[in-house]
Amino acid sequence: MQIKSEYIEEDAAKAVGFILFEFARLDMNLGLCLVWSDEGRNLEELTKKISEKNFNSRLNLLEKLAFEKYESDSTELIKYKNWMYNANNVRILRNQLVHGRWGFIPHQGCVANVTGLPTSPEQSEVRYTIKQLNRVVKRIQNLSTKLNTLREECAI
Repeated sequence: MQIKSEYIEEDAAKAVGFILFEFARLDMNLGLCLVWSDEGRNLEELTKKISEKNFNSRLNLLEKLAFEKYESDSTELIKYKNWMYNANNVRILRNQLVHGRWGFIPHQGCVANVTGLPTSPEQSEVRYTIKQLNRVVKRIQNLSTKLNTLREECAI
């Protein structure tokens, strides 16, 4: 079944938009997790410090705090490490989606995200169906939910 070009472009734009919305929520949730660390004792200072950091820097700070608080083989630290690994993967994917350019392949029902200059040997292309992009939205939503659960079960 061939999909019209304007439909796939519209659906891809909608999915990527939701990815950006959900990633922004995840970034905010991570920031809140960090500013409320140590039971919010340094809320004002941390709010200023965390506000200036990007998502990757926030992940690095979360890692530092988790390693300081929990034993290396503890269940809590393992949960944080797993969450941070998955959050970092989503961060990388989000960066590729945002910084790449888009092509539309309606006869295959997919879109192509291309990073790198056309003249560069490092140029790469990844194709996504709309379903796959929508799964990324769900992955990010799940990460937010898991972070909230982590904050309740084993605060940093």
